[in-house]
Amino acid sequence: MVSRLRQAAATAALCRSVESVMVATLPAVFVLPLASGVYIPREVLPDALGDVLVYAPSPRPWT
Repeated sequence: MVSRLRQAAATAALCRSVESVMVATLPAVFVLPLASGVYIPREVLPDALGDVLVYAPSPRPWT
């Protein structure tokens, strides 16, 4: 919970409007699930990229 509050405070300090907050959070909304294998399974990615993404947060354990 504290981590989320810190993220919210950092975003609020950098952004001056609601629209800029939405734009600032878009990378996290799209990139983090992509890195964790939500959109594209690790098995279909190139081996080197898949090996790097093993260290990304994931909703399921990699096998």
